Amino acid sequence: MTIAQRVILLVVSSIVCQIFLVGVNQYETRRVYEAANFGNENVIPSILLLDKSVFYMGQLRVSVYRHTLTTDAEATRKAEGTLRDTQFALDKTLSDYEALLADAKDKELLEGAKAAIGAYEKIIGQVLDLSRQSKKEEARELLLSNAPLAEKANAAIAAHLKYNEDLGKKAAQDGSNTRQSAMWIAIGLSVLTLIGLAIQGFFTLRSLTHRIEEANRVAAQIASGDLTRHDAKSADDEVGRLIQSLEKMRNELAQTISSIVSDANSLISSSAVLTTAASQASTSTDSQAQSTASAAAAVE
Repeated sequence: MTIAQRVILLVVSSIVCQIFLVGVNQYETRRVYEAANFGNENVIPSILLLDKSVFYMGQLRVSVYRHTLTTDAEATRKAEGTLRDTQFALDKTLSDYEALLADAKDKELLEGAKAAIGAYEKIIGQVLDLSRQSKKEEARELLLSNAPLAEKANAAIAAHLKYNEDLGKKAAQDGSNTRQSAMWIAIGLSVLTLIGLAIQGFFTLRSLTHRIEEANRVAAQIASGDLTRHDAKSADDEVGRLIQSLEKMRNELAQTISSIVSDANSLISSSAVLTTAASQASTSTDSQAQSTASAAAAVE
């Protein structure tokens, strides 16, 4: 792997880790938001609807009691109108609550409240029939004797309110726990990412440092005149190719110097031969000169 590839790998690894951390952070942030926002989106609207149910139940009881007390036709008509509107509003409130059901327990409590309110509304129907027949005393007695049904309906709504309060507290605690876990997960992943990048960077730097030191050693040996071959670790990277070039230069210098030495030795040998030949020629010349001198002396 070349130096450029190692650097690119380190940069890409860093970018991938950053993207991963951002993704995890977004996921954990969404978890915290969902846990914390459950109270705003579910618990508070649920409590408001149940609180309306309590109000409508109270209004229903007051309206039906007034119906049994009044003898005026106009007042009776108004009381029945109020009763119809209150019953409609109460039923609609409980129907709207169905969109906010959080779990099976929530649904069970809603059904219990509906059943208790339905049972009381049946009694109201009977009370109204008696009241319309001007049997006011009997209507009031029937209404009072079935007051426990109204209390049961109120108790069912109160229990449902209490459950939603518990859900709100649990949601707040879950939000706090999720925030804590998200924080520790983010810290842990950040530390692991930094450690991984540090390890990768350390080995990359150490490898490059060793390779550069080896290249410097080869260059220093050549500069000092040491042209003997040394086994250098080769690698397919920029530093490895530099070392190979230095080794090639070392070999070529050694061959050039060896060739020069060989040529010099040949020249020395040739010079020695020429010197010997010249000495022999000089000796021969001296002998011929002496013979010539002897011949000349004999002739005289």
